[in-house]
Amino acid sequence: MDKGHGRLEQRTYVCLAVTEWLDGIEAWQDLHSVVEVTRRVSVNGKATEEVSYYISSLQEDTTMIAHTIRRHWRIENGQHWVLDVVYREDDSRIRAGDAPQNMALFRRFAFNLSKLSRVKDSMKGKLKRAAWDDVFRAKLLFG
Repeated sequence: MDKGHGRLEQRTYVCLAVTEWLDGIEAWQDLHSVVEVTRRVSVNGKATEEVSYYISSLQEDTTMIAHTIRRHWRIENGQHWVLDVVYREDDSRIRAGDAPQNMALFRRFAFNLSKLSRVKDSMKGKLKRAAWDDVFRAKLLFG
């Protein structure tokens, strides 16, 4: 159970080992478990429930699988936060044709280059510096 920001979240994990019960298992190389995650969230007395399903190459180990799923979402949410707050992705007014997908690709490319940089600065600081400093920008792009 997690508490924070006026929110209470409880997660329940159910893991099933994959055996012959799953039709077509031979098409899934290294498939070992199916996981059901039920999330019950209460915010200011209002409760919601969501159920998600995962397939995994991990053996049936509920604790390890739960930890892996949480770690994945921590990384995913952190990336989305940076893309929204630093790159202002949600405020983008680019809508025509392939342009939204292309810009999303460029943002993720810049995000990954900045993340790989060994310069000790915030993501926003690295972006500003890259915009102002040709030498720094070249270092980000070419190592």
